Amino acid sequence: MTSTDFEMGPTSTSRSAVATTALAAVALSAIGLVSTSIGVLMNAHGFQSKSDVQTPLSDTLFLMFVLGGLLAAIAGAAAFLRGRRQPQSAGDRHAAVVVAGYLVLAVLSVLLINLVNPNA
Repeated sequence: MTSTDFEMGPTSTSRSAVATTALAAVALSAIGLVSTSIGVLMNAHGFQSKSDVQTPLSDTLFLMFVLGGLLAAIAGAAAFLRGRRQPQSAGDRHAAVVVAGYLVLAVLSVLLINLVNPNA
């Protein structure tokens, strides 16, 4: 062990409320993304953006995806900043990495679905 191992203090893997909120928002957004993607790929009624008919289910799932992603991005950024200020809170940094990875994956998924199904 070097002397710098002791200077940082013990690391904690517990998460703050902000990090827990960010992970919960990722979960809600992921449910909305997967459900909306299945609806679009199956050409389910109300999931086509070019049609005039939108169902309450498709609207709810899309809002879950978008608003969950927005909340995850905001809470993830706050968790990242908290983790940078308090180096011993590794749980916040891990939550921020999960949020960033999910956002990249979500954008790539939407682009892929639009390439596969241009009528979406």
